[in-house]
Amino acid sequence: MNLDTTINNLPILFFRTKNDKNWTAEYMSEACLKLTGYTSADFIEKRIHLGHLIIEKDRSSVWDIIQQALANQQIFYLEYHIKHKNGGLRFLSEHGQGIYDTNNKLIALERFVQDISEADKTEQQFIQNTTEKLSSYAEELENTVQERTNEFKYIVQKLTESNLNLEDQIQETRIAESKVLHSKFLLENMSRNFPKGFVIVFDLNFKILLVEGEEVVGLGFKGIKDVRIILNDILGLTEIEKEKIKLNIEKTLQGEHCSFEIEFNNRCYLVNTTPLMNLENKIEQILMVYNNITLQKDAELEVVNTLKKEQELSELKSRFISMASHEFRTPLSAILSSAILIEKLNAPGKEDKRLKHVSKIRSNVKNLVVILNDFLSLSKLQEGKVLAQPSSFDLIDFSKSVIEEMESVKKSGQTIHFKCEVPKVDVFLDHKLMRHILFNLLSNAIKYSEEEKTIVFKIKIENTQIFIAIIDEGIGIPKEEIEHMFQRFYRANNTTNIEGTGLGLNIVKQYTELMGGAIKLESKLNVGSTFNIQLPLKMI
Repeated sequence: MNLDTTINNLPILFFRTKNDKNWTAEYMSEACLKLTGYTSADFIEKRIHLGHLIIEKDRSSVWDIIQQALANQQIFYLEYHIKHKNGGLRFLSEHGQGIYDTNNKLIALERFVQDISEADKTEQQFIQNTTEKLSSYAEELENTVQERTNEFKYIVQKLTESNLNLEDQIQETRIAESKVLHSKFLLENMSRNFPKGFVIVFDLNFKILLVEGEEVVGLGFKGIKDVRIILNDILGLTEIEKEKIKLNIEKTLQGEHCSFEIEFNNRCYLVNTTPLMNLENKIEQILMVYNNITLQKDAELEVVNTLKKEQELSELKSRFISMASHEFRTPLSAILSSAILIEKLNAPGKEDKRLKHVSKIRSNVKNLVVILNDFLSLSKLQEGKVLAQPSSFDLIDFSKSVIEEMESVKKSGQTIHFKCEVPKVDVFLDHKLMRHILFNLLSNAIKYSEEEKTIVFKIKIENTQIFIAIIDEGIGIPKEEIEHMFQRFYRANNTTNIEGTGLGLNIVKQYTELMGGAIKLESKLNVGSTFNIQLPLKMI
């Protein structure tokens, strides 16, 4: 595989510099033009220096970080801004290391730079530029080969004509071998340190020729290049993922440059492909560059979830305002009219009428408090602020105390019949959530039942489970609406003339589930309803 082709196909800038304040360049890959606006010749011929492009506030930190790493002979990692030739700023991520001779003397720095200010845009531009330049690169490569062949012939001729001795020939050979070894080291080092991802080279038979990069070991790819396995033999890839990779390899073999996303080992990668040509301008191999975009994907998901929550809260507020404007009107009007009548009933002998209106005011105030409590409870549930806090208590005594509270809201002649076969049931549940559940269900049974009706409250224990049933003889619920009754703001069509928010049952269901339980509804129109609750005796 041709070194220059591979270097210039990677979406990073590789360059070699001296260790001076100007970072004098000895080699620059062609990616420098896109990254800085200047050609490699501008740097090599010293018309421009990297040290001049780094913005003033970053120069000292760049120098200090690199010098500290060189002192310890370590790889350095840094980020900084440069000023592009067009006047704009670019934010770069760089890593590199010092190159030393046999005497451990620093001779140069080898450095890898990636533009992280507009990664996606850069990748797309890279693919487009590669497509446009492939044909010209192939032509230039052929011309370069021919030129170097001619140069080689000329050197051989001159060597023959000059009758160079054997020692000179051996020295030339050693220099050439050194260059080849250095080029091989450069390619391997560049591939091995590919940041936040890895690169793979496939041949025409889907056989892996090269796999290198920072994430190779973590993905379990270490050693694959040594045995040269084929795509189908890679462990951890699903058949769907393998087919997706094959499809894009086949497109690349036709000369296309592909870009797609794939998940592997709980990581998400953006994959870019490009064909690699041989000296005959025929596609011989495929380069696939895998960039880890897991963090970007997680950030996108978090934004989507945040927007969804905001939309739900906005909808909740809108519906509450609409509901409150309707539900508050009736009790407030009743309170106002009763207050006016009380003001006029000051004469002796009208105490009963005054007490009647006071009772009416008290009842309507309670209705307003219920509406506000329902909204506050739902808001806390929506924000995840409600957590079950279990404690030990006797469910029988607790239930009887709730029934006593309901005495003041029962209609004339209504009775609540409590049934349980045992005198005491010790539970480990949240008593505040439990009180809300029982109070809501009993209030509904009273509200939707006529006078002189009986409400049954049953508790039954089976093994480690509690079964509670609230049974009324009320107006019932149409069959087709039963499945919707636990939805927020939902009210059955036959309850439009009865005050209510449509929030109570939704809150009851969520409170029940917070304690590890479940609730079901059975109802028959004009006969009555039964709410069945199942809860553990002790929360885990």
